[in-house]
Order: sequence, then C-alpha cells, then structure tokens
Amino acid sequence: MSSSTTTEMTLTTDSNVSTTENNSTQKITKTFDLQTLRDAFVNCMQNENTLILSEYVRAYEELCV
Repeated sequence: MSSSTTTEMTLTTDSNVSTTENNSTQKITKTFDLQTLRDAFVNCMQNENTLILSEYVRAYEELCV
C-alpha cells in the first residue's frame, strides 16, 4: 500500500532594494515554493555523482527567499 503526502507551504517576503545608479528603491515580493526546492535538489544529482550546478543554484536561490 502506497501513500502520498502533499505538503504546501507559502512564505512571502518583501525586500527593499536600493540602487546607487538611480537612487531608487524597488519592492520585491517572492513566494517560497517547497516543490521547486525539492525538484531542484532532486534534479541536481545525476549519474555517477555528477552535480548539475544550475539546479543546485536554483534550489539555493529558493532557500534565500
């Protein structure tokens, strides 16, 4: 018997980013996606312990919401 558990998590963060070039402030909102994090970490490991860096970075960026 197989069971599947779905976990949903939403985390919204607001960041103010200032740039020195035009001295403006932008508000950035990003929502944490647990499925994206999981998929990226699963996909980053390939055969023979090869690491796909772009997937690892995608997972890391999802953690740094």
